[in-house]
Amino acid sequence: MKHPLQACLLLIMAIMVVVPCTAGAAAPSKAAGKVPTSIKADIMEYNADGQTVVFKGQVYVKRTDFELWANTMTVYLDKTAKKQDSSVTEGMSAGEIDRIVASGNVRMKSGNKHGECQKATYFAKTGKFVMEGSPRLRESENTIRGHTIVHYMHENRSEVQGAAEAQFLAPDRTENFLHNKGNNSTKEETSR
Repeated sequence: MKHPLQACLLLIMAIMVVVPCTAGAAAPSKAAGKVPTSIKADIMEYNADGQTVVFKGQVYVKRTDFELWANTMTVYLDKTAKKQDSSVTEGMSAGEIDRIVASGNVRMKSGNKHGECQKATYFAKTGKFVMEGSPRLRESENTIRGHTIVHYMHENRSEVQGAAEAQFLAPDRTENFLHNKGNNSTKEETSR
């Protein structure tokens, strides 16, 4: 049996395989290589009986393609997943992760895309990512917000539920429209 610290490190490595690329970025394909990931927090607790790993206080996750800040991040392992043996670490794999929940002042960044909410939940088996608690996604001048923002990674689609609001920059066609309309009325008047 491995030392508890080794078990935690192996679990962290497994977790980072499934940490999503959020804020509008596409999830890496299953065949994609491993991405270097760093997690920092004031405290990390591993509960073998409850099958959880909790990072508390100033949580910061950094990957080459994604950053996340939160007060707490909890990783829930699938309690029904079969272990290869009785050792806590031997059967651990990314496939055994049920969900990852970041809560409290959650901020995410991927390239020029930014997201904020109070709670973000990633469901590993379905690839569903849910932002709750005044969620907002921004890319440059474009913003979406609502009661809940749900992104289905496997389907590459999103939906905003409850009080959906979108603000974006659209091309200003007003001046061009008025100019063309004026030209058409002049042509009509001269043809009479």
